[in-house]
Amino acid sequence: MHEQIIRNEVESRQYEIDIATDWYTPAGNRRSAPIYVAFIANEYLGKEREIKGKTPSEIDFKVKECIAKWNEQEIRKRVAAAKKDAKEQAQAETARLDQEAKSTLAEMAKILEATLLIDDKIDWEAERDTREHPPFSFRPPPPQPRPAELVLPPMPGLTWLLRGRKRRWEAACEEAQRAHAQEEENKQARWRESVATHNESKTLAERKHEEKRKKFIAEQEKFNLALNEFRQRFEAGHVEAIKEYCSRVLERSQYPEPLTIGHEVEFDAESKYVVVNLELPSQDRVPSVGGYKFVSKGNRSDPIPLKTKEAVALHNSILDQIIVRTMHEVFEGCYIDSVAGAIVNGWVTSLNKATGQDERKQVRCIASDRATFEAFDLSRVEPAACVAKLSENVGQMSGAAR
Repeated sequence: MHEQIIRNEVESRQYEIDIATDWYTPAGNRRSAPIYVAFIANEYLGKEREIKGKTPSEIDFKVKECIAKWNEQEIRKRVAAAKKDAKEQAQAETARLDQEAKSTLAEMAKILEATLLIDDKIDWEAERDTREHPPFSFRPPPPQPRPAELVLPPMPGLTWLLRGRKRRWEAACEEAQRAHAQEEENKQARWRESVATHNESKTLAERKHEEKRKKFIAEQEKFNLALNEFRQRFEAGHVEAIKEYCSRVLERSQYPEPLTIGHEVEFDAESKYVVVNLELPSQDRVPSVGGYKFVSKGNRSDPIPLKTKEAVALHNSILDQIIVRTMHEVFEGCYIDSVAGAIVNGWVTSLNKATGQDERKQVRCIASDRATFEAFDLSRVEPAACVAKLSENVGQMSGAAR
């Protein structure tokens, strides 16, 4: 199949996206303002993803961005699958898989770098609900029917010689005129009735529309009022507001597939330290393939697994980057003086092969005051060295809850 035909087919596909509203934080606390969540999937690729955002429009943008990325992957895969020659198909598939594996590893190397291009502060104006309620619309009324042409019986020939025949013709004409007038009156009466029905339906629709508009405005005002109150509480240094704010900042942090990061946030008012507990990916949740090679025998693509040393190094690099990135997002997002420092704890749950049980253990812990951390040039640091440096501060943080 020609690539353009495949592209047209894939890109013309319609997606129905349901956006859910989530009012609760991971800790089970009710938010002052919701976040929005959508679930998308590509059946052909066997991929699925949960998208989170602060507004429906942000969800829409992220969904379109992800779908566009998946579409390109699907197009490449379909093009490869459509090749008639089995060897060409296998070679194309190997090249695709190899490119994806290398791209994934490249993304993993830029986890920290990626966040430096983003302003993590919540844009309060962008958070406001500024949508307009759709205007009222209704179908037009039925058009008034035009009068039909009066058709009289044809005049018989030699009428002037046959007076009886003429009288019958004149009577037929009178009957035709009467029937025509009656039909026209009935037609206009039916039209007036349909107009009355239309106007009643329109009035009812207008009333329902106005009720929806008032409800929409009330909910919008309630949302914006809650947002303003949340902002005031956050900027005033209220503990729960700071916890929720930080949680929202971290929820928006987008990591490359297949990484999944969980978090819990606390705030120690006495020390002014934010404490973040991260659920980090275990070794088996990070990429383990460095590329793919084509094997002529069987026309297959064989993965090139990372060596054990490389896999461990990659996992450690990912954890180091996530830990430092999280501290950066906390400090950049929390612009208020009430947040003077942060502690970030990293936890990993993995299988203990000796017991067959899942075990959760702390694998990273860093701490810093704001001034010290903000003096770092994160575009130039080596994540492992940065973590080692910030880990030295942990023992000194006895005043903040760990």
